[in-house]
Amino acid sequence: MPVQWYTLHPLFILAEALGVSTAHLLRMALAEYDPSTLAVIEDVLTALVTENEREIIALVREASGGSDPALAGKRGRDLVTEAFKA
Repeated sequence: MPVQWYTLHPLFILAEALGVSTAHLLRMALAEYDPSTLAVIEDVLTALVTENEREIIALVREASGGSDPALAGKRGRDLVTEAFKA
């Protein structure tokens, strides 16, 4: 069933109340209720990042089980930075 855009507004309020990422909550809702709309949005938005960046994002989502993980402070940032040093 296609999502009606005016029904999405409560998601933004809910995300703020829960202290979670609005983008992550929106992705979860669209994946559940209107995957074809999510696919179109992701196709359009991925034009803003390179293919390599898309691979990294996909890997993070796969490794985290789609949980929207944080970097876990300085140690997390240092680990990621070190992984990309050639």
